[in-house]
Amino acid sequence: MKFKSIAAACVLGSAVVSLPAFADCTGPFTAPDLTFFLSGASGFDGYLKSVADTMFAGKTIYYFHDNADKSDKGYRAYKGTMAKAAGSVPAGTCVLLLKRSAGGSIHGVVDLARGLRSTVLDVSSGACSLISGTDYVCGTKGVDPNAANYDTAGAAGLIPDGGASDVGPAMFEGPDNAEYGLPTLSASEQAKLSTKAGFSSMMGYVTTLAVPASTTIVNAQYGAMLKGTYYDWSQVDPAINTGNTQVVVCRRFPGSGTQASYNWRFANFPCESASGGSVPLARMADSDGVTAYGGFGSGLIGSGTPADPYIVDPTFGYTVIENSGAGDVRSCLTAAQNHTDYTFTGEDGKTYKATFGQSSDPFRAIGVLSSDSAGKENGWGWRYMDGKGYYSIASQAADAALNGAVTPTGVAPSKANLISGAWSFAVEPTLQYRNAAAATNVFGDTAPALSGQKLDFFNAFTAAATDKANATANWIAALPPQNTPNAPLFDNNVARGTHYGNMCSPLQLLY
Repeated sequence: MKFKSIAAACVLGSAVVSLPAFADCTGPFTAPDLTFFLSGASGFDGYLKSVADTMFAGKTIYYFHDNADKSDKGYRAYKGTMAKAAGSVPAGTCVLLLKRSAGGSIHGVVDLARGLRSTVLDVSSGACSLISGTDYVCGTKGVDPNAANYDTAGAAGLIPDGGASDVGPAMFEGPDNAEYGLPTLSASEQAKLSTKAGFSSMMGYVTTLAVPASTTIVNAQYGAMLKGTYYDWSQVDPAINTGNTQVVVCRRFPGSGTQASYNWRFANFPCESASGGSVPLARMADSDGVTAYGGFGSGLIGSGTPADPYIVDPTFGYTVIENSGAGDVRSCLTAAQNHTDYTFTGEDGKTYKATFGQSSDPFRAIGVLSSDSAGKENGWGWRYMDGKGYYSIASQAADAALNGAVTPTGVAPSKANLISGAWSFAVEPTLQYRNAAAATNVFGDTAPALSGQKLDFFNAFTAAATDKANATANWIAALPPQNTPNAPLFDNNVARGTHYGNMCSPLQLLY
């Protein structure tokens, strides 16, 4: 018996030795077994974080960018141990998931298809510092395509392995949905992307709290303010006739998936871009405080540096502020409500300042935001569609504190209305990967098709993102026919209809 025990111990010992050796995933800066770079949409970063949490066992280490309040400012990362195997990726594998959101969805489409290196979070001991617990704040590395010094040796970041987009890659046509300096993908370039429909994501109508709950805002009026054809709040509600009555718009850059969603909703772009009947949404150059100084080409105050930013003066009238990420839009809305100056980086990489602080009154602003920003309200709130009043997406009820004696009307941005199709301003985000090698870039890199462990990780991540079990947030719903709704109650996070990933196709109710 003793001999058998010794023999058994030897067998067990040899089995332990043969197990794969994994990186120490508890060390914040130890090298991981697998690094995956996912680039694109900022509008559902909160959901992607929760998806990563479902895939990792135990505590996930979080990395943020330059903000001690743990907001990403366009870049974030997660490090954790795979809870279960995903194809060739064994359970226990230490994974570092890098997420770039700055600039929006186009960086998960164009950068991916063309194999372009771009800025990414620098997860290293020299670039990061501890916030608390296992949360770190880090700098970035690399330079974005078409930025100054992009092709300088050592200046570039990483090529994305996968992409995330609020709408499908085909929606990113110029000029309205293509970021500065990034031309539209050709048909052959689009063919290099394999796209998987994700889920239904609710977009929102938002205003600063200076807009009374009693003001009714219909869909066409919101669109008219985004376009600048309505430039004063008195055109929406004649009762708004004191203080700052000019319309302020806090929107995103072209190339943002969230902005593309609003371009689709309010200008039908690019679905009918050739019809001649579509009026594009206004840009920052259309602001009265810019045109008053001769526009960007002549006489704009400032030099565009952090020390001497270009000035966008909202006291002149209709004002549009273009922002890189969802967090920047929220900051823009908050600054407008609090009438404090707002400094931001433009699409061209220059520094701008909206001088809200010149006024002693709050500004009445609208915004371009996914409902992923629910719970982050600060001086602004969610409005009913084609009605009046404020709604709390977090509590799934009318916001009594903001509405006061006002009884809301219209369609609420509730999960029940998203599932039924009553909340019609919803898009279907996609996840995509490169199925063929990209063209050689300026560094001589030829990004290959995604394969091996990275492809298996992407497939597992996509499966988790599309699973109704994970679609628990109040602003998303899983899609049919990949998931089956719990008819007739429809209470299991699955939408009753789908665009089949094509936002130029009407919503089709399947249940």
